[in-house]
Amino acid sequence: MIARSPIPTPPRTRQRSRAAALGAVLAGAVFLAAAPAAAQPNNRPRPGQNQAASELRPPIPSLPSKPASNFMMILVGVILTGLVVGANMIPSKRSHQD
Repeated sequence: MIARSPIPTPPRTRQRSRAAALGAVLAGAVFLAAAPAAAQPNNRPRPGQNQAASELRPPIPSLPSKPASNFMMILVGVILTGLVVGANMIPSKRSHQD
């Protein structure tokens, strides 16, 4: 049997230690969430550096080799509509229970 201390721990001390543990866990979670962002290199131009050279530009998209066909899109839409309408046309066998 475990011997208990004759002086019980006050409940407020337990609440404070739980709050401190929760605060430590939350601080650790915030640190782990922010660590990847903080580890990224800093690409800002330094004073005296040419700002235009360090500025990022989006890539220029190339033109597609052939235009997109709407035939497959319309065919899939007709098939799906037919399946939905067909499934709703199946009669239910609950005629006298309604």
